[in-house]
Amino acid sequence: MMLSLFYFSFWFVMRGANFARPSALHRTYVHIWLFVLSWAILVAVTVTEDRMQIASGYLFVFWASQVFVATLISTLELFGLPKKRQYAQSVQEDHAVRSHLTAVSQRDSIIAPSPGETDNETAIQDDDPGEEEPPNETSPLVGGDTRGNTRKTFATGYRRSIAALVKATQNRSTRIGRKPYRDEQEWSASLPSSTWFPQFLILAPLMIILTGQLGLVLTSSLGQTGADGSDLLRPYLVVSAFSILLLLPITPFIHRVTRHLPLFLLAIFAGTLVYSLAAFPFSSSSPYKIYFRQVIDVDSRNSTVILTGYEEFARMIIADLPSASGKHIACLPSSGRQSGLVDCSFDGTDVAPNPGGDVKPGVPPQTGYDRLVNISAERLGLANRATIRLDGMNTKSCTLEFNTPVKRVGVRGADGPDARLDPRGFGEDIAEFALWRNDWGTPWVVDVEWEDGEEDVVGGAEQIYPTAAQAGPKTRPHLRRLRGLDGRAVCRWSDANTPGTVPALDEAWRYAPKWAIVSIKSKPALVQGTKTFMV
Repeated sequence: MMLSLFYFSFWFVMRGANFARPSALHRTYVHIWLFVLSWAILVAVTVTEDRMQIASGYLFVFWASQVFVATLISTLELFGLPKKRQYAQSVQEDHAVRSHLTAVSQRDSIIAPSPGETDNETAIQDDDPGEEEPPNETSPLVGGDTRGNTRKTFATGYRRSIAALVKATQNRSTRIGRKPYRDEQEWSASLPSSTWFPQFLILAPLMIILTGQLGLVLTSSLGQTGADGSDLLRPYLVVSAFSILLLLPITPFIHRVTRHLPLFLLAIFAGTLVYSLAAFPFSSSSPYKIYFRQVIDVDSRNSTVILTGYEEFARMIIADLPSASGKHIACLPSSGRQSGLVDCSFDGTDVAPNPGGDVKPGVPPQTGYDRLVNISAERLGLANRATIRLDGMNTKSCTLEFNTPVKRVGVRGADGPDARLDPRGFGEDIAEFALWRNDWGTPWVVDVEWEDGEEDVVGGAEQIYPTAAQAGPKTRPHLRRLRGLDGRAVCRWSDANTPGTVPALDEAWRYAPKWAIVSIKSKPALVQGTKTFMV
């Protein structure tokens, strides 16, 4: 669709320019513009390679070299033109001949033979004195020969000379062996007519091969990025850009193409556009990717199945799942992804997962949820510091999420923050802190520090700080409200190799439409177990 559109667009622009003002230097002009464009792009590629260490613009190095050689050939073609003095003299001679012919009287113009008459066999034979026969008894008394041809006279020769001049003036270009192309300038007849072919061989093959391969790779790579929440316009811009690059090598010659091929491609564009707008966008060979995860609330032992994607297609997929039949489906904007995606969720208690692997078959997995996530938090006196002990069953990854950001976090027995990544340490305003371990049984011991609230203490301040009641108005300290800390611990499991571990996922893989594929490779893991804490 893109190739057909841009081919017709380029042809329409170039053919329109050629129609409005035909020029024998059309190809040269286009080569010069391509050279200017390639030079500007080459400067940008050089800057990005030198400043940003991005070397992926090597394609334009080849392109700029090819355009330079093709432009050089177009420039050397100009040496085939006649010199200005010589051309001006021939134009002046033609003008003088036309002026002289205009001065001939109307009567002489009528009786003078036409250019066609001077070329017939009789005139040729009359002009050849070697073929005249000697007079005999059948010869006419007034000139001529036995074949009835009249002899030449001064007037006849004069009129025939005028006709020859007319013919020579009308076909002056035949003296150099060829005529200018259609309505192009008359002096262009002396230009070489075969240099376009080596220019085409220099510009087109290598550039089309490189651009075509890169365009196909990028098109296939960006085909599913829209399902990830990326900008939907970006893939079309990439396809459009590479379609233009693919057709740029033929732009100097495209104005000579007849209208049949561009009109045929225009019909292809219209057909593919209608098909793209009317047909369903996904199929078994090009499926739609949707993300699956299941969240377990360890405190309530309930679970929720969440499918992340575009709402229209997410609801169509959920409608085919038996466990979602008759249940309320809530769709909210997805967190942590770009705009456009939603999280469509429904109650998945009937298909509860068993990520810990400690529940025997036939026993509800909810009976082992109290052992999935173990967390305890202890505050150190009245200070804004606490120690959190966290452990997850059969997992190496957990996260602490704080409802109010904390100031400092440290893990006992772990290395400190890498100064290469954050010279200031962990900084401030930490709302989420990920934890990783190398084994399956060592719990995390985390020290957390946070700040007080901003409001003054009211009521019961004397009981908390007895010395404050005895202090005078001027010496009483500025008391701050003590603030607690609350949040939740989230442990993650991503193992779906054993059937039955996540029944909701097995069901989605089995009953999802053929035009959709359920993926578990998302930032939130396949199964998440959450448990709240407060100090």
